[in-house]
Amino acid sequence: MNKDIKNEDPKNFSKEKLRLLFSRLMKQIKSKPEGHFKFKKMRGFCGVCEWEEGIMIDHRKPIIPTIIHEILHDMYPDNSEEWVLRLESKIVQIIDSKDIYKLMNYFLAKLELH
Repeated sequence: MNKDIKNEDPKNFSKEKLRLLFSRLMKQIKSKPEGHFKFKKMRGFCGVCEWEEGIMIDHRKPIIPTIIHEILHDMYPDNSEEWVLRLESKIVQIIDSKDIYKLMNYFLAKLELH
């Protein structure tokens, strides 16, 4: 798969390409240091990707799509919010319960606890 997808429209991505992107997304989560993810109440946001601070997720919002969304921002920092939203939506549609279980395990292993 072409690693440079930033100029491609996610609506045209095949299921196979989305599965490969999900796999890369999981590797990205796994590569983060412990404490990289934090829960934080935020007004008007589900999550925020701050490269020095880590990724903050509002636990009151949908967690799975937000994790995927913020990791996509981390992976493709130059892409627009609209592009990330489209790709997040496409990935959420193709993942199954095993994927969610794995995603949550990786996420929880990197969650700041205090």
